[in-house]
Parts: sequence; structure tokens; C-alpha cells
Amino acid sequence: VQNHFATVRYTIHVENEHSETVNSTFVLPIPKDTFIANFSAIIDGVEYAGEMVLNENISTEDNGTNTQNALTAQVRKRLIDDPKRNIFEIDLTLAADKETTFIVTYYEQLIRKGSHYKQRLIVEPGQLVDTLLVNAIFLEDQGFETFSYMLPMANDSHDASSDLASLLETPTKRSLLYQLSRDQQLAASNQGVVGEVIITYDLNYTQGAGMVDVKDEYFVHYFTPSGLKPIDKNILFVLDTSGSMAGIKIQQLRESMLTILDNLNPDDNFNILRFESNTSTLFDYPVEANLTNIEEAKILVRDTIKAGGGTAINDALLEAIISLKALPNKSRRAQLIFFLTDGGASVGETSRKKILQNVKSENDGSISIYCLGFGNNSDDEFLKELTKENRGIYAKIPEDA
Repeated sequence: VQNHFATVRYTIHVENEHSETVNSTFVLPIPKDTFIANFSAIIDGVEYAGEMVLNENISTEDNGTNTQNALTAQVRKRLIDDPKRNIFEIDLTLAADKETTFIVTYYEQLIRKGSHYKQRLIVEPGQLVDTLLVNAIFLEDQGFETFSYMLPMANDSHDASSDLASLLETPTKRSLLYQLSRDQQLAASNQGVVGEVIITYDLNYTQGAGMVDVKDEYFVHYFTPSGLKPIDKNILFVLDTSGSMAGIKIQQLRESMLTILDNLNPDDNFNILRFESNTSTLFDYPVEANLTNIEEAKILVRDTIKAGGGTAINDALLEAIISLKALPNKSRRAQLIFFLTDGGASVGETSRKKILQNVKSENDGSISIYCLGFGNNSDDEFLKELTKENRGIYAKIPEDA
């Protein structure tokens, strides 16, 4: 990682000790929001680069990397519903008495969230291996304020060397080495290591003007303002309590709202709009986020929210936008809608395209819409587009979260 831009290389060594060709599939999970830059294979000392092609353009006669019939390999993405990772499968045909080394490289831009940067390195070989090694090097020109890591199948984080990992430190560099023998992997489980190396760190922001990183004809200016007062906000929570939210989804909605209410800024104003086939609001207008009002909102969330009825998404969103636009002090506060739903409309206007058009038409650009999608079958495509068109962010809450 250099200035919070990560280049990650997975190296997988495979040997066919049999007297005949072997077909096998290797599973490689990598974090979401990454970009695969290279796939290559080394055989007989020669590195062969793979070529990225669309699925429909793959020929059955020449799949993936073909190294003169000694090796044929194809990488494909498995469709899964996981908000944190993508799964890639490497289909391998390796000739008798041959060995190869796969190299898969991906890029990731680390984003500062919650006052720190975080990198997740997924370590799941799927079996016991002769050598399991993670070598992570971090170079940050601004220097490190904090740095810690958590190892797979562990509950505690470390900010120095530990029993299974060594950490070397300089003001602008951290080198983490995690290596397990076959016996150490077996001690973890019969299937070997399953988990992630999670690195969390923040930088030393002593330079008020930040840092400029120049490469070739391009530059990036990094700066992190401090001491700024959070902007005051009017926040309207739009809660889907329709029948499709029954079970674990409505329970997760309650838990999410209780956590959010505990973290409201005292200078913010808020209100709650519930909807199924019909809509209702807790207060007539957004009220101060003081202890009394927050406790009243918690009682509503804990004791009265139940799943039932249809899902009138169009009506609920339009009512929310209109109510915020009507506030007399809206120009002095940021206007936010937090939409908690599974995203499937069943009452009134049900066309996703039409709902998006209606919201865009009613919203004059002054209101940002953020979405939390609940359930494994949430309409992610619709909710992502809704937030994209209204200057918000979408996050998915899976049922096993």
C-alpha cells in the first residue's frame, strides 16, 4: 500500500504429481470495490499473461491462459450476494508431472471512514498448504498516527509483533509478516485457515495543507481538515414496515434505528416516517435530537413497529421530499432522507423506473437520499440508482449480519 492505494498480489503454487492430466477449481475471494489488473501463470520458468475477455467471447477451444497444452486456466466471477466480497474461480487443467504458479493482482483505493483506513486481506486457501504467507507493506508519506492488525480466526487486534505475526515500524513505513506452517494451520482447523487479515491505521495530519503526490504528469492532493463543526441537518428517517419486511428484516431495522438514534448529533433535527400501504409520522415536523425526543422515538421503534401491509415506496418518498422542502429553515440546514427498506414496491406506483423519475422530478437537488437495504433479496439495483441520482450512499444489510 502506497499513500492508501493498494496493489495486492495473490500467488498460488500448484503441482500435479499424478501421471495424468488433472482438472481442478480454485476459489479466490477478494474484497468488493477492487479491480483485477493481471492474471498470469508461470510454467517451466516462463510467465504467460492471461487476457481479460467477456464471458460470451470465451471459446470452448481456448479458455483463458493456454501454455502449449501444459496448462489451461480460466478465471471467472461467481455470482453471489455478499456485500463485502467477490468470488473468483480458477478452472485449471494441468498436465501430468507439471507445476505452475498463478499470480492474480488487484488494485484497491483505501477510503478513510470513521477516522481510519482499513484493508481486508482474505486468507482462505480452502485446504492445508505447505506455505501460507502474508507480507503486507504500507508506505505513507504523512507518517502513521495509529496502526493495528487482526489475524484470521482471532478476536483481538495488535499494534506490535505477536505470536503469529511480526511488525516492523519506521515513521513512514509498516511491514507486517504473517506466516503459518502446515502444523500451525492444522491447529487452527482441519480445513486450514479461514478468515481475514484486517489492517486498520490512520495518518499523522500535522501538515495543514495536506500532501501532494506527483507521478508522471498527474498529481493527487490529499488533505484532511480538522476542527470543523459538523453541519446542522434535518434528517427524515423513512422506515419500510410492510409485510415483505417480516422476520429478521424488521428486527434488523429496529436494531439499526436504535443505534442511529443513539448517535444523532444534538444540533440535528429529526423525524420518522413509517410506511406500508399508508404513511404516518412520529412528529409533525423535524424536532431537536434531545434526550426526550430521542427516547420517544426509541419507544416507537421498540414497541410499535411491526411488519404488515403493502409497500407504497413512491408515496412515502414523495411525502418525505415534500415535507422537507416545506420547512422554513431548510436553507440553513442540510436536508437528508435515510430510507430503510428491502426496496420492493407493491402498492401504488410499482415501476422502478417511474419511481426514480418521480423522485428526481420532486427533489430539487437540495435533499440527499441515503439507503439501507435489508435482506438477501433486497432490490439493490433500484436502491443504488436511487442514491446515485440523489447524492447519497447505499449500504446493504444481509440477513446474516
